[in-house]
Amino acid sequence: MMRPVTNSLRLRLNRWRILVIAVVVAASCTWCASGLLKNSIPVDDFVEYWAAGKLFLSGQNPYSPQQIWNLERIAGFTGTGPLPMFNPPWTIPLIVPFSVFLYAEGRLIWMFVSLVLVVVSCDACWKLYGGDPEQRWFGWILGITFLPSLFVLSIGQIGPLIVAGITAFLVFVTRGKFVAAGVALLLVAAKPHLVFLLWPALLLWTLAHRNLRILLGFGIATFGMIIPIMIINPEIWESYSTLLREWPPDQLWITTTIPALIRQLLGSRPSRPWLEASPLVAAFIWLIVYWRRHHKDWEWKARLPMLMFVSLAATPYGRVYDQIILLPLVIQVSASRSRQPKPSHPVALGYFAATILLMLMDIGSFSALIQLWTIPAWYALYQMSSSSSHSTGSSPGEPAYSHGS
Repeated sequence: MMRPVTNSLRLRLNRWRILVIAVVVAASCTWCASGLLKNSIPVDDFVEYWAAGKLFLSGQNPYSPQQIWNLERIAGFTGTGPLPMFNPPWTIPLIVPFSVFLYAEGRLIWMFVSLVLVVVSCDACWKLYGGDPEQRWFGWILGITFLPSLFVLSIGQIGPLIVAGITAFLVFVTRGKFVAAGVALLLVAAKPHLVFLLWPALLLWTLAHRNLRILLGFGIATFGMIIPIMIINPEIWESYSTLLREWPPDQLWITTTIPALIRQLLGSRPSRPWLEASPLVAAFIWLIVYWRRHHKDWEWKARLPMLMFVSLAATPYGRVYDQIILLPLVIQVSASRSRQPKPSHPVALGYFAATILLMLMDIGSFSALIQLWTIPAWYALYQMSSSSSHSTGSSPGEPAYSHGS
């Protein structure tokens, strides 16, 4: 039985963590401020949500690239072409409230809501994975300074909503509130491709446990969002399918995924859809094997991490800022370490090195494809932490000892 951490040792660990945090926060804030100071209210990715919401409110097509571009240019967007919104129609009610305002006002409110969602999600994950209550502030700071979080907050992407959905799903499903867990998945479905393995895994879980309540909650939430949208705009699905057909997002940009790497390797050669789809096929085969191995002891908070890692690597398109969905796993590792007597220096140094390298690559405007290394890097650090936790008699998210020992 392990002895509780003494006050002196705890003080030394806190000082070490504070030093690391201070360095990361200082570097992150300097990097973030360098972009924000160029324009007090930047016209960034948020403009696509704002413009789409404006069009919907005015009875126009929120998926029309030309109409979106007209509004984006009015807001001050200087891109050489439109920045369409590729999120499914059930996302529209989530963005419309921010489109009621002028762009600058909506962007500030969006930034505030995003920041709150990140902090609240980190706090909930810290509790879920058994973090030391006295160190919960560490989870807040870690969540904000996780570089994909900084990317998302600085460019106005929708990632914080997805993180909030993943966190709420884990919290509710752990408590046995399955309908509420299903409702939370509506937020995750704002970018359903980022965790595409979650959906077949959920179907397998539903069939194995004969429990329809998660799907029921998800269906209620989704239809509750989409039916009013279809009543207001009956052609919404046709407009969305037209956008995806004429402006396929996986063809517009070089992204941070294995299918994007394959597309670049093929170059100007004739299109080979079967080859581009091979990572997806491999991911589904992996899921079947993974399910057969773990279905008897399946717990979502223990199994979802692997689903997210594989999904991020094999999804048709995704950027490095989409890796904010890994934030619950970052908090899981940190919460686990907070109750252990010895800090994991290799994991902390590896995380610090990956953060600095990714920051330098962003400053240097490296291709998004080169940043593909980040997914295996986060996975390696996660596995290192898991191995370290097991060596002390705990697993990520489980206390290494209890204060009553």
